[in-house]
Amino acid sequence: MSSSSHSSLITLHSSLIGVTALNAQLASLYSLVPPYLDQRGYSVAAVGLLVAIAFALALLSRLPAGLIYQRSRARWLLAGSVVAGAAATWLHVVAADLPTLVVARVVVGAAFGVATTVNFAVFVEDLPPGGARERGLSYYTTGVAGGYALGSLASGFVVDALGYPAAFGLAALFSLATLLALPASEGRTATALAAPAPASATGPGDAPAPASAAPAAEAAAARPAGSPRAALQPQILVVVAATLLLNVMFAFWNAYLPLYGLTVGLSLAEVGIIRGLYGICNVVGRPLCGRFVGAVGPGRLILASFALQTVLLAIVPLFSALVPLLLLFVVSGCLRAASVVGTTVGMVGASEAGGVPRGVTAGLYNAGVDSGVLLGPAVGGLIAAAVGVGGAFVATPALAFGAYLLALAVTSHQLSAISHQGGAGGGAPRQ
Repeated sequence: MSSSSHSSLITLHSSLIGVTALNAQLASLYSLVPPYLDQRGYSVAAVGLLVAIAFALALLSRLPAGLIYQRSRARWLLAGSVVAGAAATWLHVVAADLPTLVVARVVVGAAFGVATTVNFAVFVEDLPPGGARERGLSYYTTGVAGGYALGSLASGFVVDALGYPAAFGLAALFSLATLLALPASEGRTATALAAPAPASATGPGDAPAPASAAPAAEAAAARPAGSPRAALQPQILVVVAATLLLNVMFAFWNAYLPLYGLTVGLSLAEVGIIRGLYGICNVVGRPLCGRFVGAVGPGRLILASFALQTVLLAIVPLFSALVPLLLLFVVSGCLRAASVVGTTVGMVGASEAGGVPRGVTAGLYNAGVDSGVLLGPAVGGLIAAAVGVGGAFVATPALAFGAYLLALAVTSHQLSAISHQGGAGGGAPRQ
């Protein structure tokens, strides 16, 4: 293996450590902040607003972080953001008044948004092509799920045994753990990671080369390489829509499953068991899905997993016992793994084909995640107020899936129009 290949593999491993640590911090705060604020006497409305502030700042920081991203700056952007995030995490404990808590939530959200955007951009930059790229992306999403499971479990045990200061300290340490695996200042093209192969060869995880490779290459050459405006292409926007809507559904049930569980007689510990096994299925399922996404195609994987998750959530109100709900969410966790791998691979593939800068790709993908996390509890709350929590488990996922089908239909129409336009001109459409 060449020294440049070895360097890029080290960078890939560093990014996996980073995404695991950052999501362990996020999951810890997800578990700690609402009960901590409730214990301090804040109203339910104030708790919801303070929780949402961090997600809003994470969302707002994504695209600016992607636009200013350069590999030479990545190390310092990542280091600065994780140190700021750790300090803001500890600030929750010592904050004596509401303005200080608001500052803590603002900084922790913005720091998380910058750190995860930069980390993902570095990871994508050093990915090899073909099936190895798809497996690499599945490992990255496994890091997200693994960090979520680690942070949720560890923070719960620590807060019960040692109290909130120790638990927030652990969350800060998760953020600082990213410093142990900062990326190299200079990257290189990922193609050097792939061994040379005959032009006609494809591996079991690779998609076959298109018959129209030459026209595709000419079209790619005609595009303004590296232009952020390329992100407005329909095939990219539909993946962003899928990412957003899948996270609307995910954030909705995460927020309202405890309320439903208490309504039907489950304890919060039993709800925690359901969430824990769901997270384990995400960890196990993502690398497995990465092995066949090339054969199935990310679009089909997203559509099928989204539809099945919608059905499973719709039948939640039919059950009240732990075992059937546990089985239902185990299957749903496996489907969530498939949909996340599908959107990640689809986003990278569409962005590479469209000539979108990698920093913008990372910002768009994570903006879709953050938007969904923000909208899920809010939309689900409005629906639950009208039809009850049980009815919201039927209506909210159905609305999200319906919106995705609409996005697919609009995208299909736009791509068809572009194709006809290109055909009428006798070649690739002008950009």
